[in-house]
Amino acid sequence: SFGSSVGPGGQNLDFGVLIMDWLSGFTILPSAPQGGLSRLASVPNLPYVTSLLFPHRGAADAAGLTALIMSQFDYHSMTLLEGSPVKYSPTNFYTGYTKYPGWWNKGHRVQHFYDGSQPGDDDRMDTTAFGLAGVQGFGDDTIPKLVGNDEIYTAPIADLMLSLKPLKYPKKVDTAQAEAGAILFHTKDLWADDALGDLPKPQGNGSCAGCHGVYSPRFAHDETFLEDPRLKGVTGYLAPLEIIGTTPGRAANFGSDIRELISTAWLAYPEGSPGYVDPKDKDPVTELLDDAIPELRTWKGCEWDTRTGYNTPNLYGIWSQAPYLHNGSVPSVWQVLKSDERPAIWRRQLTEVVGGESAFETNLDAYDTENLGWNYDEMSCSDYKNPPPDGCLVEQLVDLSILSSVVDTVSDLLNGFTAGLHAEGTANGLVAPLSRNVIDDHKIVNTRALAGGNEGHVFGDALTDQQRRAIIEYLKTL
Repeated sequence: SFGSSVGPGGQNLDFGVLIMDWLSGFTILPSAPQGGLSRLASVPNLPYVTSLLFPHRGAADAAGLTALIMSQFDYHSMTLLEGSPVKYSPTNFYTGYTKYPGWWNKGHRVQHFYDGSQPGDDDRMDTTAFGLAGVQGFGDDTIPKLVGNDEIYTAPIADLMLSLKPLKYPKKVDTAQAEAGAILFHTKDLWADDALGDLPKPQGNGSCAGCHGVYSPRFAHDETFLEDPRLKGVTGYLAPLEIIGTTPGRAANFGSDIRELISTAWLAYPEGSPGYVDPKDKDPVTELLDDAIPELRTWKGCEWDTRTGYNTPNLYGIWSQAPYLHNGSVPSVWQVLKSDERPAIWRRQLTEVVGGESAFETNLDAYDTENLGWNYDEMSCSDYKNPPPDGCLVEQLVDLSILSSVVDTVSDLLNGFTAGLHAEGTANGLVAPLSRNVIDDHKIVNTRALAGGNEGHVFGDALTDQQRRAIIEYLKTL
């Protein structure tokens, strides 16, 4: 057993199934207010929406979900709007999914989220994203409400998040090999001898530490690596797409209007900006326009970073964060460091079927301690029980970084065609629950799907197998 811990990513969670099962247990009463659950249940083709936003276990289109949620809230009070959504942009509906992040070691990250878009000290965003203070309660027909813009919750949540630390590696470590790996991690120039061809080299010495931060005390106290040893383990590098090479969907498709919206909302501390006007000091028409068209606002708070790339993760507890890359497309650290061994379609090992149910194996026997990742089985498109997702229908449509809006539309159509077939039967509740076939299909990771690719981060290809083993042994110590 790994033991228990607060703050890891929910890699076993299928949030789309949770939502559909949750809604299937509710009924709409004639006297119920129009909003909350009824509003969520009224989303057209909800099974299609959940399949887009939550394509498989442990993954979510977080940015698309943000766009959907923010369309339901007043941007300053952070309370649900009455009636129809004020703002909803189809161009932000599908942005490419990411795996659920771990919230450990928040203080070691300069920026938040996989695209590094939010400042790391935006405690209001933490209050919302982490969700612990985000539940006001349930009414007859409501979804959990944000507490609103009440600052009493912000500092406690920030303190809690700063306290979260990852689990220590539970097995023995080969100390001698780990020490050799520490040197390789901090000093090995992966671009030496043209080992990576014409791949652009980031600033720094070309080592793993050049992007992921310095961890070993030996190097943390060396001024050629860090100007201050207190920066040990801190990461803040936003890797450009041309260097990282991973599928660009998430980084490229978070729409400018949603960035504008959040940069002027309560989440971004707008009251500290010149020109800010509190909603209580505005007439209703002006407030409505400001909510409907955030571009009209003349103030800015903590702006979302407009650069396109992926935030280099902190590596504390990296052994426990499988699967890897921002979209969880690579099963193990070994495959992160050796790109030609990454499977195209795969599924974590399952428990025995009991009562028609099976789950991911989560005990230590199901963990690959040699390669750092969960044991898995290679799959194929024929293993899907329902019509397969877009990646099995179309291998490659277009470069997302060039024509992202076109890909959004095509992806919506393809996923709508297949996911629209996913709901079976009727329900007594607001919606029909997802079928057993859909639930089983969501256990499969398909790297051929749009924004689900396992390409990129090929830097480890410059290493020998022996060097990879040493670096992996060192990572176990972090």
